[in-house]
Amino acid sequence: MKFNLSTILSESARISPEASYLVTDAATHTYAEIDAWADRAAGVLASRGIGIGTRVALRLPNIPAFFPYYFALLRRGAVIVPMNPLLSDREVATIVHDATVSHLIVLGEDEVDTPAGIQRWNLEELMATETQVGPLVDIAQTDGDDTALIIFTSGTTGRPKGAELTHLQLFLTVLLEGDTYGITSDDVLLGALPLFHIYGLSGVLHSATSRAQTIYLMNGFSTQTVYDAIESHGVSVILGVPTMYHALIAADDGTRDLSSVRIAVSGGAPMPMEMVRDLERTFPNVTYLEGYGLTETCSAGTVNGGPFPYREGSIGRPLWGMQMRVVDLDGHELPPGPDHTGELVLRGHGIMKGYLDRPDQTSEALREGWLYSGDIAWIDRDGYAYLVGRLKELIIRGGYNVYPREIEEVLYAHPGVSAAAVVGRPDAHHGEEIVAFVVPTDANVDVHDVIEFVRQNLAHYKCPREVIMIDSLPQGSTGKIDKSVLRATVIAKDTVGDNA
Repeated sequence: MKFNLSTILSESARISPEASYLVTDAATHTYAEIDAWADRAAGVLASRGIGIGTRVALRLPNIPAFFPYYFALLRRGAVIVPMNPLLSDREVATIVHDATVSHLIVLGEDEVDTPAGIQRWNLEELMATETQVGPLVDIAQTDGDDTALIIFTSGTTGRPKGAELTHLQLFLTVLLEGDTYGITSDDVLLGALPLFHIYGLSGVLHSATSRAQTIYLMNGFSTQTVYDAIESHGVSVILGVPTMYHALIAADDGTRDLSSVRIAVSGGAPMPMEMVRDLERTFPNVTYLEGYGLTETCSAGTVNGGPFPYREGSIGRPLWGMQMRVVDLDGHELPPGPDHTGELVLRGHGIMKGYLDRPDQTSEALREGWLYSGDIAWIDRDGYAYLVGRLKELIIRGGYNVYPREIEEVLYAHPGVSAAAVVGRPDAHHGEEIVAFVVPTDANVDVHDVIEFVRQNLAHYKCPREVIMIDSLPQGSTGKIDKSVLRATVIAKDTVGDNA
């Protein structure tokens, strides 16, 4: 089946040419303008030999030019490797090598080293030649199962792996996510999620483009800029991660008109229930939905809310065309109920082709069509899933399984806790010990009071023996809390103590 993902832009431009597509504080671009710009960019890329199968790393921030060059690469049939502009020289070299990238597109001021043998193009220089070459309107005849994107996982537990996602998989995800969330062509989406990540690409760029929606585009996240955009541009849909929502809630002083926001979708990490309730108080007309997905599933998976009644603490039920199970260590499906926790596995149209050139890791992750997520969960009798932690985050203390998320939920309910994260550290007696990192609401919050609060709400063996007060929790490039940094902190602390 011949299909090219870039069709979502050309069709929206054909049907709604004058609709506002990208809005910034500096300018507004229509669908017709960006579509024509993509044709010019495709002409430039064609003149430089970019064609079907060429692997191009796109290392750009959230700027309007990202859109035409992204779609121009798709129109040429190239395989795009989105890249975080903040990656170091070493990280860039690793991805370029593993993905066998031949070209790298960057901003002119980007000082990243160009790996040997890679052709580097400055975006500004490409744009300067658009009128010299002329537009190219033909779309490459790619197959639906051809790889469109290679997106590398964060690599916090090892060397990053490139997930191969196809034109058709990404398109089917686009069709489902927006409809499931109840987003319409009249909505204005907040474009604050980074476009190098699958959540931003699928949930914002692809979804909005396919429905001729308006995106208020942000290069970096600022609570005041978000509030200004809500009041000035009528932002009605926010897609974010819990750290973004936490910042928005904390910045609310009650003086802003936030009534235009009608949908808030959270993904990337579980949202504590106390924060959900705070969010609903901050945005008076909002309907909250929680999505669950992975890079390996094109960001699709489950949704809590939307077409299904919302249930507290759940990641919801599978999207159309997706199946979900919880299995034991031998891969056998477990019955419903909180006493039957296991690994969450998914199957359906959104599952990646595999990890690029990693057959062993692909076969470990994909078994009989099921993607093994690495998340621990249980499913109730109505098919709602409840995450309890990551396999790699599971703390085993004195023979008991302890799930950090359960403790974090309790910590967030403490009035003196603004944010929290729980990790395990090696312990000679218990195997592992529980350590909580807490961002306090003020300097008067007492560590012993926090520990006692948890003790009153959870079994004794689940209580942290150590609480570390911290100004802020470390975040990865997509806004998720980076627990690898916290684990390294407690291990280093123990090592210093042992050597003292």
